[in-house]
Parts: sequence; structure tokens; C-alpha cells
Amino acid sequence: MRNVAQRLGPLVAVLGLVVGLAGEVRAGFLVGQPDGPDPFILNFNENGTGTLQTFNLTTGTYNLAVPNNGTVVSGVLTFRLPEFVVPGEVGIRDASGALSDLLRFRDDAQSGLLELYSSDIGGGKPADIGIPSNANPGVFITENADGTATFGSGPPATTNIYILSWSTEGVVVPEPATLAGAVTGVVLLAGSAWLRRRRAVA
Repeated sequence: MRNVAQRLGPLVAVLGLVVGLAGEVRAGFLVGQPDGPDPFILNFNENGTGTLQTFNLTTGTYNLAVPNNGTVVSGVLTFRLPEFVVPGEVGIRDASGALSDLLRFRDDAQSGLLELYSSDIGGGKPADIGIPSNANPGVFITENADGTATFGSGPPATTNIYILSWSTEGVVVPEPATLAGAVTGVVLLAGSAWLRRRRAVA
């Protein structure tokens, strides 16, 4: 019995080391990745507009994109994810290498959450509240040349992909007074054109 214990001792130690390292790898390199069987693509921006495409394991393709807008929870722009994810933080650097945005992944009782922070304090978008002082990203990515930032790559059946886009934030919604002025202008122009046509006929 003692010989068996002596022989199994090193094996148990190696297995323990492997399990420990697997835990470290999971925590260190799989931030935001699925703890469940429904990988997805999340397209989102600093305004809180988002769409979600889940991967269909049966067909091997992505389902149609559906709205998945963020909400401001306790002052933080938060997107609810369709499954639990590995917690952690991802820093996004701009072309100069400065930290421009932070993705913070965490879970609550229902599912995974993505919190988005932008360094552009007071810029007018819900995410523009600055990078938290306690931020400690273990992973960094750099903005793409097309003005997006993509985090996550790998087989669709096992990988969540997050695409932060700034290009979709430029839609300007006019204030009510501006909108009323524009409508009045269009009505006056239409009326003026009608009068000119009537005089020409007369």
C-alpha cells in the first residue's frame, strides 16, 4: 500500500499542478469568454446601442442580430450578456498607445455583464465617465484602423467576440426647437413654390 502511495504521489502532484495552471490560464487569458454553450458576437458602442448574434450550435451558423442595448446601472454603461462569462478586464489602447476604453466583465445572479468605460470624461456619451481608478486589465488590445476595437478570436462555437465601434455614434438627433425650425422652413419653401406655380399658370 505504501508503494502505491509513493508511486501515485508524484502523479497526484503533477495533476494538481496541471489543474492549477489550467485555472490560471482560464482566469488570465479567457476574460469575457463563455462559461456556457452559447457563444455570440456583441456589436456595441459608447452610446449604449448594441446588437447581439448568438451562435447556433446545431446549424453551425450565427442567428440573426437582435437589439441588445446597454443601460446605465449605478452610473456605468452596462450590457447584459446571454450567458455567464469569465470575469476580468480588457484595456483598449488608441493609436498612440494610451488607454482609451476599458471593458469590465463580471457576472450577477442572472448572467454575464459587460461594463464599458471611456477615458473621454464628460464627452456626452453614457460611457464617458473615465477609466476607474481601480482598473487592472490583464489583457490589452489596440484599436483597428477602421475605428473599431475587436476582442476575441477563435472558433465560433467556443468564442465570444466583442466589437466596439465608434463610427455608429455620429448620428445627431436635433433638439426640438431645431427640428421645429427645420419643419417650418420646409413648409415655407413648399408654400413659396406652390405660389410661383400658381402665378405662372395664371
